[in-house]
Amino acid sequence: MVAVDEIYGNGMVIQRGKPVVIKGNTDGPEHIRIDFSGQSAEFDADGKWSIELREIAYYAGPYSMVITGYENRIIIKNIYIGEVWFALGQSNMQFRLREEAEYAGLLTNYHNQNIHIFRPLPKGAPTYDYDGFGWICDTKNMCGKMSAVAYYFACALSRALHCPVGIIDCSMGSTSAACWMSRESVLHCKPAQNVRQDADNDYPPSALYDAMLEKVELCKAAGVIYYQGESDIACRCNYGSMLERLIEDWRCRQGEAIPFIEVLLPGFAYHGKRRGTEWAQIRREQIALTHRLKKVYLVNTINEGELSDIHPKRKRGIGELLARAAMESTYQHTTHFGAPEVISCEWNENSVRLGFSHSAALRTEDEEQEAVFEAAGEDKKFYDADYVIQGAEIILSCRKVAVICYVRIGYRNYCRMNIVNEYGIPLLPYSGMKEAWPG
Repeated sequence: MVAVDEIYGNGMVIQRGKPVVIKGNTDGPEHIRIDFSGQSAEFDADGKWSIELREIAYYAGPYSMVITGYENRIIIKNIYIGEVWFALGQSNMQFRLREEAEYAGLLTNYHNQNIHIFRPLPKGAPTYDYDGFGWICDTKNMCGKMSAVAYYFACALSRALHCPVGIIDCSMGSTSAACWMSRESVLHCKPAQNVRQDADNDYPPSALYDAMLEKVELCKAAGVIYYQGESDIACRCNYGSMLERLIEDWRCRQGEAIPFIEVLLPGFAYHGKRRGTEWAQIRREQIALTHRLKKVYLVNTINEGELSDIHPKRKRGIGELLARAAMESTYQHTTHFGAPEVISCEWNENSVRLGFSHSAALRTEDEEQEAVFEAAGEDKKFYDADYVIQGAEIILSCRKVAVICYVRIGYRNYCRMNIVNEYGIPLLPYSGMKEAWPG
């Protein structure tokens, strides 16, 4: 008998422009024939097998694939050639569309977007899930079962590119980045080895990689969207090194440096501490990683959070901003998704002039929002700072600090960043000191 891996099912999407990889197994010696989109392949197999067909360079479908062995035939229907993305992360990526704030309105004005989402059945791990596993196609009755972030991302991508979009959803709540790393990666990453199961993290290192990611690691995709970090507060100072190792290992297994787009953790008053800095430290690690690794991008969703709910109910803004990042980074569309980031500091005795990227003219979006600028002297006691906007620069001053040595922008668990660029993207959080800037 011939069998194929579970991802090869009705309604699947195959990545345009990349080799078509098909995997399966037999329970004994077999001669296998595969027919798909005008291509045929014949080979002998005994046990696990894998075969590559030529890439298809255009969007198309639906097709059927026929896999024939000595004793059985498998027919897979409604296969599309489109764009495939991995959606990785924890509960905010797993968060279902039917729980999202705009779901009722979406159903009222429902339009099929040709979105297909696959969720692998976890192997050797708890199979808790809202709605089961396998391929789910975008219909009015089924779309509520999809990841809300992934759904909004896929809809925006499909509208822009006029193509089917497939999402491989590997997400599970209460998981550290270490849970999504292979065993080999963990062995070469000391911080990941130190991750333990606790109230924030339900699984040991590698558990979810073994249970879900390993089953789909050879599937060709355009890139990865990643929404995770909430469970790594305990190891926040080493979060970047874990995520870097995860990305490098995942790219190695994909055989190419596919784009990797992170969601900056939105605002949340961790343990009720609005002005605490635990989540700010995770964000600093996320931002720094985009400077160390090529084709790693970040979407600034700091204003998409909720003060007292770790699971924001509005996901459309996050999903659509991820799509803007994908369109610009991967498909060469200009979308201006980049967030203004500090790129220069001119330190005077009682003021600091900050220069920002991704902007020609910063503006205040809401005068009533809280102050997000802070300054400190050598004693590192921070006070709210005053600011003046001059084009793409901001001049900070603080009457309570004689000589400014440290500056912070939105460097707290929860805040509403009220300074945006001309495209409505808020400033990235920042924490810096005078000594870090020559001159």
